[in-house]
Amino acid sequence: MQRFVYLFIFTYLLFPLQATGQQEGQSFCDGIATASYFPLTIKKKNVLWAETAYFEKQVGEFSFNGKRYVGYTQEWKSGSIDTLYLRSENDKVYQYQSCCSQEDLRYDARAAIGDSWQSADGQATYTVVSKSASLETPFCSYTNLLQLRAQLKAQRFDFFYLKGYGYIGATFDGQLISAASPK
Repeated sequence: MQRFVYLFIFTYLLFPLQATGQQEGQSFCDGIATASYFPLTIKKKNVLWAETAYFEKQVGEFSFNGKRYVGYTQEWKSGSIDTLYLRSENDKVYQYQSCCSQEDLRYDARAAIGDSWQSADGQATYTVVSKSASLETPFCSYTNLLQLRAQLKAQRFDFFYLKGYGYIGATFDGQLISAASPK
């Protein structure tokens, strides 16, 4: 079960950023107010996760069921590698689940606070909690974040996104368990 939880969290929310995780001249702690919470243009990103970490890298475009996806590898400190396939359409970001040849909705720019949706397999419910959340990490004090809640059968995670940067951290039972790293 614990492995499932880490795999779920890893595959659901740890993703995209640009060349070095930010645009030229952009501070690591600053977003871009006019940009998306979930940019698919990010090329590289370092993420701390609980007692480990991973390096995420954009690896090209892929096609599944006639749709084009941007691929990202996540190389964990242990050496294991996972791959995510994401695409954007009509202000929504989808993740292709290669295990079951289906898509999960990852982000909907039009979703209002309180809106919810289920994963394709029905194992999780995602809810938009806030578009003005705050999160304190070892590296930055963030404000004006998108906060998405992932409710599993017995566990709840909150994921936080910064406009123009994407995923920047997560909490489990209110405690920080993940943070994007500038290193």
